Amino acid sequence: MIDNPYKLIHDTRQYQVFDIDGSNFIRVESIEIFNKDFPNAASNITTGVLNDGDIIISNLEISGVERMAENEINGVAISFYTPQGTFFTGSSTSANYKTITAQVKVKGKLVSTSQKIPFYWGRENVGITPSSQYYNKYIGRGWQCLNNSNIIEEATATTDPIIEWVPGNDTYILNFNQATARHNKFKVAIIYDGNVITKEIDIQNLVASMPVLTIESNDGTNFYYDIGHPNLTCKVNEGEPTDYKYYWAYESNAGIFSDLPETTNLNIDYENAVAALASLRAEIASGTKYANAETENLNNLAAAVKAYNFIQRVQGNKIYNVQIKNITNFGIFKCSVYNAQDIYLGTASIILTNSLEGENFYSLVINNGSEAFQYNENGVAPNNKSVDNPIFIQNLSFTIYDSQGKALDNDIIDNINNCKIRWAFPIKNTMLVEQAENGIAAE
Repeated sequence: MIDNPYKLIHDTRQYQVFDIDGSNFIRVESIEIFNKDFPNAASNITTGVLNDGDIIISNLEISGVERMAENEINGVAISFYTPQGTFFTGSSTSANYKTITAQVKVKGKLVSTSQKIPFYWGRENVGITPSSQYYNKYIGRGWQCLNNSNIIEEATATTDPIIEWVPGNDTYILNFNQATARHNKFKVAIIYDGNVITKEIDIQNLVASMPVLTIESNDGTNFYYDIGHPNLTCKVNEGEPTDYKYYWAYESNAGIFSDLPETTNLNIDYENAVAALASLRAEIASGTKYANAETENLNNLAAAVKAYNFIQRVQGNKIYNVQIKNITNFGIFKCSVYNAQDIYLGTASIILTNSLEGENFYSLVINNGSEAFQYNENGVAPNNKSVDNPIFIQNLSFTIYDSQGKALDNDIIDNINNCKIRWAFPIKNTMLVEQAENGIAAE
């Protein structure tokens, strides 16, 4: 409460802000109010007379608000208004719907719809590329535009289709029978003062029959030093239906989206190589061919099959041999799934990380290792005594840090069992000379 309650003669509007998990918030079950350092005097319930010291609360309201970032306060931003909430529950029926209204704010203030701002609505589908008739440049790759459109020119083998999209309004209505996925993600894009502004929202369907989509990695999700080539598998309710359609895509840590189409020809070549190797081994085992005579063919086929372990392939619900070395910091792999009736079931995602510092590992830093020096026109080193004001070159040393970024004392390093310290440096055309057993100094 703000102000002294004993000095409040008229009703005043009080408020309190609470942080909640907006992604999983469903409803308010109860509200409890406590007082501190305020006398608790019982009212006369029989007569209904209140004590002078009572605190009276009326017109209690609960409002959902979103914390505004700096760019939203000083620029143009979009927020969503969903009066029916963002969840379909077990009691939902086909008559239920969710209204999603995109509110445009300029410097924190709502913009009137009379300004006729064009709205473009999209639904997540990583299979959408510029060659699709549902692609909209404002919504971007991986989103199926939901606006009305006119096909100006059909796609050809060498050109993308030309689509004229009809701008929509600020509201999109999602019926229950359209929420066919557990997570139904939508994006809205507006054009304001020549700039494209976008915002995403997730409408969840919590009905038990909704499929659960997951992506699993056979080698974990955390990788180090560019090493690794895991296989990814998209599953539906822990299964792998073969008659479903799977569309893969990759999003880099910089937000760059790229689709990962089926590598049909590569998959055929791999399967042919595996079949040829298996056939040759079977013939050798049966005695129709001799191992000594087929050694070269056997080695060549085995090498060809092994080479595919380092080639990324996409086949159905799987990505084979993801090249970790191509991931900077982290990358997001996504898979959109359609069932046999071509009904959208949702999009699953998995994050793979590639770090240059291992978890629970140590890192080593060479101190004074980034100095640069310039010889004069006669090729004399800048630290030579014949030079006026010769420079002093700092000694090279090293520091070892643990996974928490704390430096290890030299005493600890010296007492580590089987810890041997060796320096490697050029011995010709260099100013470096070895001075001590565990260190290097300049001459």
